[in-house]
Amino acid sequence: MSGRTIEFKLTMGFRLGFFSPTPVVGGTFSNATANSSAAFNYGDGTSITSFNFLVTTVSTADDYVYGEATLTHTYATAATVTAFIEASARLSTLQNNADGRYRINSTVNVGTTNLPPASTLPPIINLPFNQAAASFTVPASDPNGNALTFSLATAADLGATYAFTQPTGLSITSGGVATFDTRSPKAVGQLYNAVVKISDGQSFVVVDFLIRIVAASDPPVFVYGGVTPANNSTIQTYVGCPVSFTVRATDTDPTSNTITLQAVGVPPGATFSPVTASNTVASPFSFTPTTEGTSVTSFIAQDNIGNQTITSVTFRVIQPMLSANGPVVCAGNTVNLTATAGTSASGVTNYTFRGPGGVIGSTSTTNTASVNGLAAGVYSFSVTTTNSVNSNSACTSTAVTSVTVDALPTVTLTNSGTLTCTNTSVTLTASSSASAISYSFSGPAFSQSSAANTAVVTGAGTYSVVATTASGCTAIATTTVSSNTVAPAAPTVSLVQPSCTLATGTITITAPTGASLVYSINGSTYANTTGVFAGVAPGSYSVTVRNTNSGCTSPITSVTVTAQPPTPVLTLNSVSVCSGASTTLSVGGCTGGTLRWSTGDNTASIVVIPVVTTTYSATCTNAFGCSATASATVTIRPTPTYTGIPTSTPANCVGTLATNTAHIDFTTLQNTERADISIGTSYAGPAYGAISNRIVSGGAVSLISLPNPSTRQPYTVRLFSASGTCYVDVGIVLDPTTCQCPASSCVKVSIKR
Repeated sequence: MSGRTIEFKLTMGFRLGFFSPTPVVGGTFSNATANSSAAFNYGDGTSITSFNFLVTTVSTADDYVYGEATLTHTYATAATVTAFIEASARLSTLQNNADGRYRINSTVNVGTTNLPPASTLPPIINLPFNQAAASFTVPASDPNGNALTFSLATAADLGATYAFTQPTGLSITSGGVATFDTRSPKAVGQLYNAVVKISDGQSFVVVDFLIRIVAASDPPVFVYGGVTPANNSTIQTYVGCPVSFTVRATDTDPTSNTITLQAVGVPPGATFSPVTASNTVASPFSFTPTTEGTSVTSFIAQDNIGNQTITSVTFRVIQPMLSANGPVVCAGNTVNLTATAGTSASGVTNYTFRGPGGVIGSTSTTNTASVNGLAAGVYSFSVTTTNSVNSNSACTSTAVTSVTVDALPTVTLTNSGTLTCTNTSVTLTASSSASAISYSFSGPAFSQSSAANTAVVTGAGTYSVVATTASGCTAIATTTVSSNTVAPAAPTVSLVQPSCTLATGTITITAPTGASLVYSINGSTYANTTGVFAGVAPGSYSVTVRNTNSGCTSPITSVTVTAQPPTPVLTLNSVSVCSGASTTLSVGGCTGGTLRWSTGDNTASIVVIPVVTTTYSATCTNAFGCSATASATVTIRPTPTYTGIPTSTPANCVGTLATNTAHIDFTTLQNTERADISIGTSYAGPAYGAISNRIVSGGAVSLISLPNPSTRQPYTVRLFSASGTCYVDVGIVLDPTTCQCPASSCVKVSIKR
């Protein structure tokens, strides 16, 4: 078969007496009957149990029926697998493996051109008794012509999990010649089971058969040389080309009365009738193959004692093949036909091609032909080969193929617009009336997802699309994508900085200008069409220009609006002072600036002695030219005064003693609420509000009950204004009083103790 589809030919022999009714050549029997529905495993996890065997040989003498089952399976993937059938119930009379299981298997190289070897061997090989090396040849052929190697199969070859042994004394050469020691203790009539492995180096098959020991006699011989084909010969023929020959054998053994001639592995489509006769037997073989393949047919000549001779023929059937340059050809293209004779073929002499218009060209030895100008449709083509089977005969074989001529698709290609700075991509869209179509774009800069009908373009230029149908027919369309991506020049900027009286600046773009331009100072908001940005707070700005047609933005011009120049913040506090007192006014916040007082002074502090309440101002001008003025009022509080001179009155005398009746008096006080007195030339208390304070009433106050000093005593009187905020200290001297007793009034007093 081809690719991942494999055809298996399973040939098996069974005991004839097991079946009822008795099978006949050309009939069938079921796998259920023969193998108890044992599964044929394809080696990929799938199997089949229900299938039939076609009967190709029936041997009543050896009690077996020989059948062939054809099974076809398609594998999911390419792999090397082992296909097998395994069942139980071998014959109980076997000398080895009696009542045991059997397993027939073959390795299969799925997905390659290699096919396993083919072999056909009679179910029972008869060997004469009492020979140290009774021999026979295992017939086999490789469809690929590979060299074959023969060996006795092992349990590992079979994948057997059951007990299995080969007969003692059995061996086989790598070339397929088997020998078996049939000497005692072996005996006539004994049956032995043997399994041979046949390998082509890539795959192998196993042949499972029986060996029966028979009485020794001269076996029959085949008559070769123009009659029976030579042993292990290969006959190549073609599908539909008949093959025929006569198989003949003789036996001159005087003890032999009859010869039976039969065959196993007779291919489908062949006829061969078993025959039994004395000394010489012959039977015609005729084969008209219907399918390509390789098979081996073994012819057995066996005398009535059981001695046998086997000759084998390999049939290699070739099927000519016709192929085109594709199952589908696009309209307008040439259909190229190529005929091949088949695998390992030879002997094709002529080719005759036929198409929708009859014979293409003429019959010739050329195996190719061409047809042009076919419209869309499905066309059948054939080739007839004239095959030289041998030097005396020829036959013809025909192969056919079908070619579909597909109409070319139509395709259009459009784009979604122009590339700009804001529209950075354009979508290409291909459209076709054909179904199941794929698209392939080409051009300077694009991206396409899978074989979709759209592509995204990021660069200007000419773009193409190739539309391809499922059959490979194509059409091309193009479109041109243009771009408008020129950016305006970097802006020229005029800047007005904040002033002493205005906290914001003004940015003016003087170039470029135009109706399609908008401006931004933050790189994101483009709503200004005049280019003038007023009231701009201090900070750094990126000035750009954008073309509204293309969306392209200019390079950045960076400008900085500086902070508003600082205006001095002055501190100057108003004060209240008592009349006639001085005070110091100090202005703060003019560090580094120029100061000018309303008095004309230019220092930070000035001393003033206002007579009346007066307001003073100071103006500071800083280095930026910004100025500020601060004012302070010096309020004059009334200070106690008097117009009349205060008087001091010494103490009175009582006899010679002075009393505490001295006093000091003020009678013309103004702006005076209280008064108090302390000894000495400076006032030492008490303070305003003390209990000793004298309340001024009607502008007068007396400080009484002063003691009589021994000498002139200075006093300081403090006059307090309302609330004691202002005061005046007045110094005054109190003279002492000297008290003497008049002479007429003095009495001497004496005190004794």
